[in-house]
Amino acid sequence: IVPGFQHFSDSSCKFVVRLFDLDKNGGLDVKEFESLYYYIRQWLNAFNTYDRDKSGFLDENELDYALKQMDINFSPEFIRFLITKNNPKAKKMALDQYIITCIQIQRFTDEFKNRDVNYSGSMNIKYEDFLEMILRCL
Repeated sequence: IVPGFQHFSDSSCKFVVRLFDLDKNGGLDVKEFESLYYYIRQWLNAFNTYDRDKSGFLDENELDYALKQMDINFSPEFIRFLITKNNPKAKKMALDQYIITCIQIQRFTDEFKNRDVNYSGSMNIKYEDFLEMILRCL
């Protein structure tokens, strides 16, 4: 699907297949695969836009810029965390991790905004509601 890039990790493949497996049969039919293909191509186009040095990875500055384009602002420390969360030695983020990270951040952000009724940037939440929110987004 993505010529010139490393393969997607097993966990990334499972994640995106679950997104497009509309009938929940554990696989993709032709229509579901076609939708997934175009979805990945859109993410690839965005990734290529932000990969300024054309390394096939996003460094901290490139990832920060990409997220800012989605109106998401994080501290440099959190950007570093996002890059290293799956590989503590990593200095850059691969395409599949970029896609998964962006999807998860958007889902978490949407869930947070639904609960931040006063638009204060904080929320009170019961433990089980918190777990449900997290598990729904994964």
